[in-house]
Amino acid sequence: MCPKALLAFLFMLFAWNLRAGPIRILFLGHESEHHNSNEYYPLLGKAGQWIGLSFDNTDHMPHKLVIIAPGTYQSVGKATDLMLSDPSAASKNYVPDHAKVIAQTPMVLPKSKFELVFQGPEQPGRYPFLCTFPLHWRLMKGELIILP
Repeated sequence: MCPKALLAFLFMLFAWNLRAGPIRILFLGHESEHHNSNEYYPLLGKAGQWIGLSFDNTDHMPHKLVIIAPGTYQSVGKATDLMLSDPSAASKNYVPDHAKVIAQTPMVLPKSKFELVFQGPEQPGRYPFLCTFPLHWRLMKGELIILP
């Protein structure tokens, strides 16, 4: 793809993404709507306990949720953008090879839900989550806070 065509595609994708609706996450009985903004409600869990969440994609395009290790948000996010030119990105479920994944959903199609159950990390801390579909990570993000 020529650079101008790639830039046009990226702009179109970004502009389309700005129109996206909320992603609802039902987490331990607490509902959190994640819109395309920097405002979100953190999700809370306890170290080592089983955690369940319902990922409700009410949007018009596919999304996913990937919970990653603390301190890796920027590197994982930037690596997802590079997946635009990776022919094997879909087979990797749009998760970069180096991502330290705690838990993840598959790609959730529009108007679909996915129930994710996983054991929370043993180490208390702030675990970022994001949509790893290329270019989504900057706006579709949040934080899982693991308490002792």
